Amino acid sequence: MCNLFWYLYKWASDSRIHRDPTPPTMDTPSTPVSVSSSRSRSTSSSPSTYGGEDTSFTSLDQSTAPSTVESCCSDPGSPRILTEEIIARGSDELKMLEGARMQATSEEPEDLAQHKERIAVNACARQNRYWFSKMKAVFKEIDDQTACIPRKDPFRFLDLGCCPGGFSSYILNKNPFAQGLGISSENETGGHPFLVEKRHQARFKVHYADLTYYRLGPLPASVVRGSTKSLRALPFDCNKRFDVVLLDGKQIHRDPKSNISDRFFVSELIIGLQAIKKGGTLVVRLIDPESVETAKLLHMFDLLASSLDTFKPRTMHVARSTFYAVIKGVGEGPKGGSLPHFINKLKELWVDLSLGGTEGAGRSLCHEDLDFIISIDELKATKNLDRLIKLSRAVWEVQAKALMGQPEPEKPSSFDELLARPPGIFVN
Repeated sequence: MCNLFWYLYKWASDSRIHRDPTPPTMDTPSTPVSVSSSRSRSTSSSPSTYGGEDTSFTSLDQSTAPSTVESCCSDPGSPRILTEEIIARGSDELKMLEGARMQATSEEPEDLAQHKERIAVNACARQNRYWFSKMKAVFKEIDDQTACIPRKDPFRFLDLGCCPGGFSSYILNKNPFAQGLGISSENETGGHPFLVEKRHQARFKVHYADLTYYRLGPLPASVVRGSTKSLRALPFDCNKRFDVVLLDGKQIHRDPKSNISDRFFVSELIIGLQAIKKGGTLVVRLIDPESVETAKLLHMFDLLASSLDTFKPRTMHVARSTFYAVIKGVGEGPKGGSLPHFINKLKELWVDLSLGGTEGAGRSLCHEDLDFIISIDELKATKNLDRLIKLSRAVWEVQAKALMGQPEPEKPSSFDELLARPPGIFVN
């Protein structure tokens, strides 16, 4: 069975959100915990609609039948990457990356990767502080490249997978008028501790919960009556949208046979796309732009937004396949009015992932599930491949040089980072 976002979430130690290895099922009561570092002084903002259609979260209380809970890929053996087509179009960067991958040492043994995961989850205070500082440096790189954070104008932001808080800390430090809200897993279930500086905490509120705890799609009436006690409404006023939304969460305890990571990522997308203001900025971490799934998502962002940039930070994980998409002017692109349609399709998909499968226990996500964005045949059209190549050249080049031992010189560490660095720490 295809597992779409197993591909998106295969890296181990570069996460900022984790989950309990045995998450609650739909019939297991569980209430997300809300903790505020201090009372948030969030400014009011008017709700926005796209294409004249209201997409507020309150509509999720309606109970409707899922689209097709048994759906799956019609062709499980179909290609999941576009490498051959992209290289044929003349992408020397991807060709270089493929060569570097062939020559690089094989992927680290699974037991070593799992050992590094445990270290990340059970990191000591100094290691957590170091991770926090590195994440601040990562977001500074993103902002320096894309100018996604205003310096003076008041704005509200949402950070999904916020702890330890490096991204949020950078934003709050740069803009004294910014106010933020974050969602992250509890420290007791593997989440990182909240490390945002006390001087910023009056402008930031954090809620502790797994994103898969929230009810994000229209469920059948029979299911609503009997088995959704664990699903809760989102912990913020859905009519007050955000100027900036960060989607950088990941679950670190993952069973490769489970569909939970697929449902998690779709949950992120639904929350992020519904929570953002028209004209707002979305920052999303993705992996491997040559994969069919990532290429489809980039195509969707391109349709919805007035601008789309991609960037691969050099601060950490430079040899890995992760990169960031910065989507500005959401709802103002050539197909900006289609945002409600895409959100509704993602809601239907969330229901299928939650209740699909032969026993109704959920299923994995297949790349065909994203055909509502674009089909693979359409994706291979010359103009779409050329656009994908343009977006991805720098991402492939940076990773290729790192794998070949030619990374760009790292910027000097900040004083705070040097103080936080544990002896012997090395982050690739």
